[in-house]
Amino acid sequence: MRPAGGAQARIDRAVEAVVRELQRAGRPLRSEEQIAQVAALAANREQELGRLVAEAVGRIGADGIISVREEMGLESSLEITAGSSFRAGIYRPTS
Repeated sequence: MRPAGGAQARIDRAVEAVVRELQRAGRPLRSEEQIAQVAALAANREQELGRLVAEAVGRIGADGIISVREEMGLESSLEITAGSSFRAGIYRPTS
């Protein structure tokens, strides 16, 4: 449900302002070490997870998709899957 009247326009302007400010203040991550630091912060300061995410970005590229899955084991690991992965369903391209 969308807000009534001009409220949506005000929300849209606010979102645009926040995005502009984030783009202005942001800076690209240039090294695997920087990626590891940011990933570790996002992972509740877990340095090992930060290192694994940085390694994954290094191997698949910044435009790749990285999924993190919580497991019950004691150690973390990195698994690279080439191509596409679907949880369920069937894909039939039309010709």
